[in-house]
Amino acid sequence: MISASRIIFLVLVLYGCASQNPSTQEAMKDGWVLVDYTVKIDGQATDIRVLDSYPDNRFDQAAVKAVEKFKFKPLVKNGVVVEAHNVEQRISFQFEE
Repeated sequence: MISASRIIFLVLVLYGCASQNPSTQEAMKDGWVLVDYTVKIDGQATDIRVLDSYPDNRFDQAAVKAVEKFKFKPLVKNGVVVEAHNVEQRISFQFEE
């Protein structure tokens, strides 16, 4: 379970072999996506938005799909489970040869 009460840095390592083709090597550039979302009381993320990314738009869809699959530990305030709004998370994508 991931705590929704703080910013989380997650690295998704993508394994692959870089081709000699320059366009393929360019496509396999590392990158990151900064997302914002709400964690509901059941631990699911909702209202997922991309705030920023590098390279622009390259990993946006993959980052949103990853967050949709995460199961979070809900936020508890004064003994009551509440929604966590405006949770920011930077998801990094790294390719390894």
